[in-house]
Formats: sequence, structure tokens, C-alpha cells
Amino acid sequence: GRRQRNMPKVAEDIDFAVIDPGRRNWLSILHARLCVKDRELEMLGWTTVPGKVYHEAMSSYVQLQKYDEERRKKSKVYQGIAYKDAIDLCKATRKKTCVLQTYEKFCQASVRAAPAFMYEQGQVHRNKLRFRLRVQSRQNLDALVKEICGSRTRKLDAIFFGQGNINGARGSPCVGSKKAMRAFARRVETCAINEWGTSSRCFQCQDRDTKVQRRDLEQLPTIETQLSGLPSSLIRNGVHADDKRCEYCSKCSRCVPHDLISLFNMLSIATAILLEYPRPDYLCPSWAEKKQEEELTVKAEY
Repeated sequence: GRRQRNMPKVAEDIDFAVIDPGRRNWLSILHARLCVKDRELEMLGWTTVPGKVYHEAMSSYVQLQKYDEERRKKSKVYQGIAYKDAIDLCKATRKKTCVLQTYEKFCQASVRAAPAFMYEQGQVHRNKLRFRLRVQSRQNLDALVKEICGSRTRKLDAIFFGQGNINGARGSPCVGSKKAMRAFARRVETCAINEWGTSSRCFQCQDRDTKVQRRDLEQLPTIETQLSGLPSSLIRNGVHADDKRCEYCSKCSRCVPHDLISLFNMLSIATAILLEYPRPDYLCPSWAEKKQEEELTVKAEY
């Protein structure tokens, strides 16, 4: 970084942040300041928003699920079948079109349970609850974005949001990354960047052919000793006790937290965009990899 950390901002400086969305840490945020005149970069801090925050305050899925569980306990019959019995009836069947007998049982169960499902979907109270939770989720998300972006006097100039796909693993509920991206775009200028190679390439040696390996923080030296060139406060603010993931580079023997290695690679991309430089070479996919991605996309369409 230039000068000392947390120096007053001047006119030519750009305060921005790079955000990497994920399942465990919903938002990993790295704040930085770029001096366009001197072409120097200053780190300001690293913070994370756990996925638990999204599921409790931003998503209406948990509240609606609790409401549905309480409602299913009531044995109310709709045209000869209760809602709970209709769910159990459909759970016992599978939509397997290649087996005619299995598919026939599925169709019969769907027709039998249709009155209960149609009545439940048309309930006014549930629709009101869903609308109220959606409004509350929007308000909570806007409050979080306001806290991250800062006030009018100390407001960020730009946000660089990772555009990678967050696949919902088995047993892990999905998180809304596009919802957060739109919320940031309503407040500051937001740019979506391609995350190719940001989680698998080392930002120190910048070797295109060497991929980092997953390790456990408990079996390796502390992060402060490995990242001697970075501010130690940045590490302490970012790492949490429940996240022991880290990435190890076999070429430079550097161990970095899982979210931090992607943030520093995304920081290189964001800095190149602000300075109107091309994307770093070690983070650009080769021709063969581009062709493979195009083939996988075509196969997915069919």
C-alpha cells in the first residue's frame, strides 16, 4: 500500500470493494483505495457476511417453512384428503416417465392430491405473509448494503461483484447472489466480473499452470506468518473460527484463506478495469479452455 493505511482520501483516489459471494460466507468483502495519479493501491479491510445472516434475515424460506409446518399439523380435509396426507401421497411416488407403471402411479397421486394443493396455494393469509416477508427482506438487504457502502461522506465509488455460479450442494440451502448484486447496483456503480481462475490460481506467483490445493488451517502455520507482506489486522478481521478452509500453492509455498485468495485475484481484475489495463494473463482462460466451456454449454442446452 501507499503511504500509511487509512490516510485521508484525496480527489483522485477511488474507494471501491470487491465482493465474492459463496455458500458458507455469503459475502466476502475486500475494501481498497486506488490512487489513480500514483497508480498505487491501499488495502482498507476484509470483512465477511456469513450465510446464516442471509437465511435468517434476507430469505423468506425459513419463515414460510415454519408457517407451513404448523399449518400441516391441522387435519383439515379438502374434498376428501388432508394437506398433510396429500404431501405424503406424492412423496411415495416418482415422476419416472420411462417406466409406464411408475408414471401412472405418479399421475394418479397428483390428481388425488390436486384439490388440497390448489386450496393451499390460494390461501390469502399465506400470500400476505409471503408479501410481507419479501418487503422485510428487501429492507434488511438495503440496510446491509448501506452499511457496507458507507454514508454520503464516506461512500464507496464502485463495487466489483463476482459473477460465479453458486451451486446448491446437498444439505446446503442456496443463497441469493443476484439479489445482492441488484441491491448494490441500486446504491453505487456495480460491475459484474468473471471469476474464472480466481479461486484456483495464486495471486503471488501468478503461475497460470499451477493450481492451488485445499488444506486445513489447523494443520499449517498461522496466516500472519505466511502473509508477512499483508497487514495482520486484515487477516484477523476476515478469518472466522468456523471456516478452516485455505488454499496452498505448491510453487511459492504460500497458504491463504479460501475466500481471500479469490478476493485478491478479483482485486487484480478490478484494478485493471479502473486503470483501463487488460485482464491479467494468469486469470484469462486459454483457447482450449474456452472451447471446452462452449462445448459444455451446448451440451447443457440439449
